Amino acid sequence: AEAFDLVDEIWTPSAFAADAIRKLAPARVKVSPAPYPLYLNPRPAPDRARFGLPEDRVVVLMAFDLRSTAQRKNPRAALRAFQQAATLSGARALLVCKIVGADLYPDTLAELAASVAGDPTIRLMTANLSAEDMALLTASVDIVLSLHRSEGYGLLLAEAIWLGKPTLATGWSSNVEF
Repeated sequence: AEAFDLVDEIWTPSAFAADAIRKLAPARVKVSPAPYPLYLNPRPAPDRARFGLPEDRVVVLMAFDLRSTAQRKNPRAALRAFQQAATLSGARALLVCKIVGADLYPDTLAELAASVAGDPTIRLMTANLSAEDMALLTASVDIVLSLHRSEGYGLLLAEAIWLGKPTLATGWSSNVEF
């Protein structure tokens, strides 16, 4: 709240985020959405071998940053949804869970790892990836999944759509804008 005294205007990546900040900002502070220019991002060719992803499976990606809180990103719901869908469909599938911030929240990572231990259809990935490698990973999967409780923008979802990937996401917060 003290930082509002230091600014005249705030740009947010979505109308959803702008509305949330406007509720807190003094009337003199202008709050405007300024979405990311995704059309400037390259569209890399898929490279499953780079990440050790099988060619003979439907590969689903969910990604989240533990610094954004696991509760908000809701990975357990995505894990359950994947497991149910794989069981009901009988499809040969793999869920890649790309996790950022695992080193800062080892207890949360340990809980997630324990919940999927022994499940060969789920792979936790905690390696640091550059923006280029993250785009390549996204290009290399078949589906992107995000059952978040709230997104300020939903950059992974927007990038996946830009790459032509089907996305499954919660129908609430900023991702519904695109």
